[in-house]
Amino acid sequence: MATANDILYGPSISDDELEGLIRREPGAVKTALKTARKSVANNAGKSAERLRAENLAMKFMPKEVQDALRNGTMTLVPYQFFDTQVVGVASAATLFKNQNIATGLCNVNNGKTLAGIPFVMFGLKVLSGVSATLSATDFGSPSAGVRMGELRFMAGTVTVLDKLPTEAFNSTGDNNREQGLIKVDGIYIPEQTSLEAQFNFAAALAANTNIKVIAQGIAAVAANVTRG
Repeated sequence: MATANDILYGPSISDDELEGLIRREPGAVKTALKTARKSVANNAGKSAERLRAENLAMKFMPKEVQDALRNGTMTLVPYQFFDTQVVGVASAATLFKNQNIATGLCNVNNGKTLAGIPFVMFGLKVLSGVSATLSATDFGSPSAGVRMGELRFMAGTVTVLDKLPTEAFNSTGDNNREQGLIKVDGIYIPEQTSLEAQFNFAAALAANTNIKVIAQGIAAVAANVTRG
């Protein structure tokens, strides 16, 4: 039997089912229609790609988050978790693990995603640059040395990527692709989940090599809070 939520999130319902809903649950239908009108206003100006990502992210969120999104106490926003580290001439590196918030360099807390921000990951970026000063590094598509290696990326106990050749992040010469980005199927990452990016390279990297890893996706945040 169709419910008022089917008006917003369910499959298409017939005219007869809609009439039945109006008779059985007039108040719920009225609320659903108000929510739909508010959703249309909120979505004005969003790209089709972002709307598709938000709709998909909604499906990955746990029920309590979905309910909060439906009643307007939470909202979906583009979000990312990132870490930046000096690697230097090493042949291995681990990012995110045990790292803490540093403006512009890292936004995880003790290696974990932030409290109150359930997150669905749709992409991972690996960037590199050369500079004696981490904060002054001009990051771009990974260097030849960084591309000659493997990556293991974990979220909690889940291995998202394992022994992935880092050549996959090479975007040099591809103007239709974000630098260093690969796309992944939606991966739900609960709040306060540990992240870890483990690199092994074929040889020691060039002096002053720095690496940045960015997990990109959609997060649910409190509707009255702006985060990013």
